[in-house]
Amino acid sequence: MTEQVETPGFLAELPAPERDAVALACFGGFSYHKIANHLHQAEDAVKRQIRDGLHRLGAAFAAAPAPSAPVTADSRQSLPNRR
Repeated sequence: MTEQVETPGFLAELPAPERDAVALACFGGFSYHKIANHLHQAEDAVKRQIRDGLHRLGAAFAAAPAPSAPVTADSRQSLPNRR
């Protein structure tokens, strides 16, 4: 069983095997070999999950509407304090 980690945005929408493999590769810095060992899967399966997950993320980002305005230091001051 793998440890569940909260993931924001598009990453959270990926199927669990892709999400886990992408998160370990991109945020954990794990190699394919280490991810395969950690997830108890074949290295080729991990490579496919990462490839497919990154493809889905790219498609999701491409389809997402662009922000109405960039966030700058000045505009950030007008955002509500989340503390």
